[in-house]
Amino acid sequence: MKFILMIFILLLSGCSKVTNDDRNITNDIFIDDLGYEIDTSKEPERIISTYSAITENLFVLGVGGKIIGVGSSETYPPEVLDIDFYSYKDDAESFIAGNPDLVFVRTTIAEKYKQTFDALRGVGIAVVALDNEGTFDEYVMKIAKSVSKEDVAVEKLATYNERFQVIKEKATFITDKKIIFFESRENEYSTISKNSIIWNDLELIGCIHVTENDIPSSTSTYVSYGVERLLGKSDKIDFYIIQNWSTTTEINVDDIKNREGFEVMTSVQEDNILIIDKKIITSPTFRHIEGLELIYNTMYE
Repeated sequence: MKFILMIFILLLSGCSKVTNDDRNITNDIFIDDLGYEIDTSKEPERIISTYSAITENLFVLGVGGKIIGVGSSETYPPEVLDIDFYSYKDDAESFIAGNPDLVFVRTTIAEKYKQTFDALRGVGIAVVALDNEGTFDEYVMKIAKSVSKEDVAVEKLATYNERFQVIKEKATFITDKKIIFFESRENEYSTISKNSIIWNDLELIGCIHVTENDIPSSTSTYVSYGVERLLGKSDKIDFYIIQNWSTTTEINVDDIKNREGFEVMTSVQEDNILIIDKKIITSPTFRHIEGLELIYNTMYE
């Protein structure tokens, strides 16, 4: 009897978890990055997105008007300021009260707050958990599949990749490629990991990572590098790129120059410091191409 009841609950739910061995995939089924089956036969009408990158991509895909909830720190596009805020730290009831039929969340958050998102699945709300490993195209197509907008995604990605291809082709003719350090956060001088989308993209536009041979392995986008290790390569860094990760504190070039020990760094001595908005460089959105173009043009044009 308990077994029959469990099957009934899973059928009521908008998503169920499967393994690689028991997937029976059709065009109307999408598998999220935690292995849950999502029924996409019916286009969602009420969406909550708890991650800014997903929200931004949903607007590009043309479903911004169906978003009834976003993360509490989101500011782009401007339309999100008129949408109700939701936090994954709230209990499941706050989400259920909004009556969504689809909730987007990052895999790390879905695992950390598993009880909340399992509760949503239990009442029939589809929860799509996504990470941003792999390529940008793959990431966007997963979002698009969830909302039945694959055709729009293909069109938008074609334009994105045309712009990307222009930079990549130019980069193939560079004979003196710049060695860079990309600071993702000053705390422990974090940088990007080889597992991130941005690592590969920077290589494709002509960058050489000074961290190539000694970066700690990581499954996340960012990894601690350490100031001692960084300063030990001061004479090798042609460009110091730093993302402005704080939404409340502005970083300026003088702040970088005045850091202890940075006066001996080649990039500092030659004023080769680029501060860039993290939303256009490490956030997996269509604006990422703007960040890549900015970096390429600053170094080579």
